[in-house]
Amino acid sequence: MQIATSPQHVTINGDVGMEEPVTATLAMDARTDADLRLRQEHHRFAALAPSLWHSEALTHLRECWEQFNTDFFAGGLTPPYLTLDAPASSRRMGSFETVSGFGGTSQITIRRSILDGSWKHVRAGDQYRAGRLRVVEDILLHEMIHHYHQEVTGRTEDTYHGHGPAFRDECNRIGAVLGLSPVRAQHKRGKDKDRPSCAQWPHNVRLQDPDYYLGAFLRPEERTDGDGSGEVMRRKRRQATCWRGCAMHLSPSSSQ
Repeated sequence: MQIATSPQHVTINGDVGMEEPVTATLAMDARTDADLRLRQEHHRFAALAPSLWHSEALTHLRECWEQFNTDFFAGGLTPPYLTLDAPASSRRMGSFETVSGFGGTSQITIRRSILDGSWKHVRAGDQYRAGRLRVVEDILLHEMIHHYHQEVTGRTEDTYHGHGPAFRDECNRIGAVLGLSPVRAQHKRGKDKDRPSCAQWPHNVRLQDPDYYLGAFLRPEERTDGDGSGEVMRRKRRQATCWRGCAMHLSPSSSQ
């Protein structure tokens, strides 16, 4: 495969100044090999990252990735680039990108604020740390199914935003091993329409066990659309009610 680049100054017979297109002759298989080597190196780098917090978190997730790859994908996946960052959408807990920001292939991003407890749908504090780890482990497993379809089956299901029948079937295959309830494809239709959607798997079926996330993951009825957790918003409402009650006892002359 040849890739044409933009015209550049080249040297011909010692003279500089003639502009001609320069053609890259690097074969695509060489690019692919370089990318795979970098992905493997990135996988190993987790244990050596200068940031101890990142090193501990990524090392744990790398170990989970290796176990999931063995248990659920017959060891058929190559390590992706794994990052702790904020996905593009504020509503997403994680994402799988076919191309990373620097041009590599297959990147999994997990929302960092879930791990540190600052995200709106998890509880902060060391007492919830183990539960938050379970949340991100499930995010990783979800994104690994996207990775599997991207690099192994080719069934990326773009019209379903990645959450079609092929994704559903993998969720249900793995879910059967984990003892989880079956889910449907993203579009609510057919005989499975009353099942939970695979787009939120496995968290939506894990929550059927109220103790699985050890209290760290807020249930839907505990959440709000605000910036904080349900507990924070309830506290704000109580404070607002108190101030309204107090204002009834203030004389006009005391206001500023």
